[in-house]
Amino acid sequence: MRIPGISIAVFAISIAALPASALAQVVTPAVEPQASEERNTWMSLSYAHLFETDLDNTSVEVKRNSLLAIAGHRFALSDSVGLLTQAAYQLSAYDFSGDGGVLWKDINQVTTMMMIDWRLDEHWSVLGGGLFRFSGEAGADFGDSLTGGGFGGFQYTWSENLRTGFLLGAMSQIEDDAAILPLPLVTWKFAESWMFRLGVSQLGAVGYGPELSWMGSEKWELGFGASYQSRRYRLDQGDLVGEETSMPIYARLGWHPTPSSILELMAGVAVAGEIRQETSRGSKIFNEDTDPSATISLRGNIRF
Repeated sequence: MRIPGISIAVFAISIAALPASALAQVVTPAVEPQASEERNTWMSLSYAHLFETDLDNTSVEVKRNSLLAIAGHRFALSDSVGLLTQAAYQLSAYDFSGDGGVLWKDINQVTTMMMIDWRLDEHWSVLGGGLFRFSGEAGADFGDSLTGGGFGGFQYTWSENLRTGFLLGAMSQIEDDAAILPLPLVTWKFAESWMFRLGVSQLGAVGYGPELSWMGSEKWELGFGASYQSRRYRLDQGDLVGEETSMPIYARLGWHPTPSSILELMAGVAVAGEIRQETSRGSKIFNEDTDPSATISLRGNIRF
């Protein structure tokens, strides 16, 4: 689906210059350009595996499997205004081993979002909306695991090959201050087969970062990029909060079986990782960096 004047969608993670605590769990699923404006429904499924890695200064090791499912639809309210609705479910299954014990196990995250987009003219578009999220370990209190926020922004279409935009949002966080989140967006086809993007990415989880891609043919493409990811959860012990951050640097191979679908294989290394556990008052219980670790991801996306 192509949202008039908006080729990427919604809210993701703030730029890496902000403190990691302000980035915690501030992500929403991406909506990618559709093959035609009539394709207003989309579904996406992705899986990612983080291979076992050591936590510094401890004997603890961790590995993770993540599953992310997304479904959405855009309703045309008029020729220039649309209502975008989207829901996502993510399961993050952690496996801690070593003398440090189990910090947490399976994490469930459900995100719902609604957004209005309004094309002002052939160049300018504005958007705004809100989202709600549940993010907690199995057994965590539902009400204590809820966060929400709103966002607004614009996109300017310079030409058919260049679009830039900016989103500004505010979102509550589990046992932390609300985050104010600026997010620049770029889509630039600077050569016949080359594209640069800055925005939302999906590697079994939603993140934010740059990617350079090469379209070798109508069926195949190759990309290289990085994606900053942050997860923050309510744990089943109600006064505890868990957090993980990392930045996968990856290569991506994409295959388009049809113009409106894609299958992708992504592999790389996750760097700048950190595992943190704290009390509801912000007192640190556990806070260690993780060693760089291999990661692999599979993703399928279809629009109809």
